[in-house]
Amino acid sequence: MKNILFLLVCASLSCSKASWAELTIDPPEQEESAAPAGPAYQRGVRDPLGVGTAPARKRPGPQAQKLFHRGVAAYSAARFDDCEDLLGRAIEAYPGWKTASGFRSMCRWTSGDAQGARADALLTERLSPDGAESFAARGFARFVLRRFSGAEEDFQAAARADRKYALARFGLGSVQGRRSRYREALENLDAAVRLAPRAAVIRVVRGTTREKLKDLDGALADYEAALGLAPGFEWVRYYRARVLAAMGRGEQAAEDLALFLKRHPDNADALYLRGCTEFQAGDFRASVRDLDRVLLIDPRRGLAYANRGVARSRMGEREAALEDLEKARKLLPEKAASIDEQIRRLEEKPSARAKAAKEKDEEREQGPSGIAAEALVTREPRRTRAVSEDEPSDQEEAGESVPRRDMGPPPDTLFEIR
Repeated sequence: MKNILFLLVCASLSCSKASWAELTIDPPEQEESAAPAGPAYQRGVRDPLGVGTAPARKRPGPQAQKLFHRGVAAYSAARFDDCEDLLGRAIEAYPGWKTASGFRSMCRWTSGDAQGARADALLTERLSPDGAESFAARGFARFVLRRFSGAEEDFQAAARADRKYALARFGLGSVQGRRSRYREALENLDAAVRLAPRAAVIRVVRGTTREKLKDLDGALADYEAALGLAPGFEWVRYYRARVLAAMGRGEQAAEDLALFLKRHPDNADALYLRGCTEFQAGDFRASVRDLDRVLLIDPRRGLAYANRGVARSRMGEREAALEDLEKARKLLPEKAASIDEQIRRLEEKPSARAKAAKEKDEEREQGPSGIAAEALVTREPRRTRAVSEDEPSDQEEAGESVPRRDMGPPPDTLFEIR
């Protein structure tokens, strides 16, 4: 599940590091889709030896087609285990079926099976499409292989072949979102939802696109619709928590995160987000505890160091806080100026406290003045929000950040949760 962010525009799951030039791929060959037979099924193919005409390969039988369409429906409903099982059985019934393999590659990629997804995608890329489903299958395969230009062309061809094919518009929206073209993506995803209003996976992708466009209300509506359609799709709870936190609804976000982390206890993003909500709620110890776990999983996550440093400063652990902020500055050179400002303010605190203590002593020496001694204590300098999780340094993941909504007093935190 971790890579539903293919659908979420921000996540990325890479295939093998081998150069594509090193891969040996046979020339494309004709492959029948599950669509009704047409002329392509009826004409022969040339014998490789040139001695005659060989009959075309038979199209998938009724049982294989039934399993295929049930598998595609399971994918749309975000039932990825069922999808992989059904498509696997369809391929068993019709060995080497590239159209089914293309859809299974997307299902496996979404579920986090990078190796299986890549194997299916490489097979499907040899397909010569002849209809909407086979064009979409190759589009999904090219998406998995990160060949986005070719994927977009395939989904456009699928949409031309069948204007009412929701997965063609869904695929277009997914590719355009992955390429940070969010307005175009939203137009295609809107069309996909109109064509398939009960497809949970399309709702999720549109929700993440709306997040990128700062439409938090729209994103929340999509995530809630997806949960209503697919209650077992626990990843939607993480996405909804992200939006709820950005809207200042931390308690509700915490409920979703608690449920999600029961199934995915080592998900660093969810732990980081919960650390943010705990900070906003004033539970600094819990925030530090979750950020500790984040750094055990990903010791180079600079934002976790920065935000743990701020939480520690609120707990009075000044030296530990400064140590965390120094580590964050090394890992996040692009945010050095804002982290330096946080360090400067933290280093000023001892002198401020000393000044306050001196004024309090002087007040006591002067005797009663009718003014409470506490009123003379100098307030601690306000903290500056230095780091935002929504400022990715990786250009491929960069996008417009979602604005804060009533997240509590901004000076008290580094966190900006989308």
